[in-house]
Amino acid sequence: MLTVMPVKEETISSPLLEQAYQSCGYDNRGEEAAVLMAKDGQEELGYVVVDRLQDRLRLLGFALTGSPNYNDLDTADQEIADLLIRSAASYALNRSVFYIETRCRPLFLMLRQMGFQQYHEKMGIDVSQLIHKCKNC
Repeated sequence: MLTVMPVKEETISSPLLEQAYQSCGYDNRGEEAAVLMAKDGQEELGYVVVDRLQDRLRLLGFALTGSPNYNDLDTADQEIADLLIRSAASYALNRSVFYIETRCRPLFLMLRQMGFQQYHEKMGIDVSQLIHKCKNC
């Protein structure tokens, strides 16, 4: 069963947060930073690193197990990537944040395919474009 949950163990989340801040060039730290890990049972599939800065959720880092190139994903990896980005959107909504942005250039092509728009050195999207109310709700 696929799950996405925040990593609670600081020995795992702290190094990933530190690496994410450095690799994406963010000078300031946001609040409510988290590593959201996707798993199938006990198998780690990937993660997304996020934090909140004022009215935005920042996507700081992203990784898929065994897929270093996010511009050429197979169907299974595309589904996991989509799950992680939508989980980040849900994380944002639960904190009354309605916009996601990132400076992580290696993710730009993948995110563009998900509907993100580029604004100068950042990509962003309204959370409402990622999470829709179901037709039967």
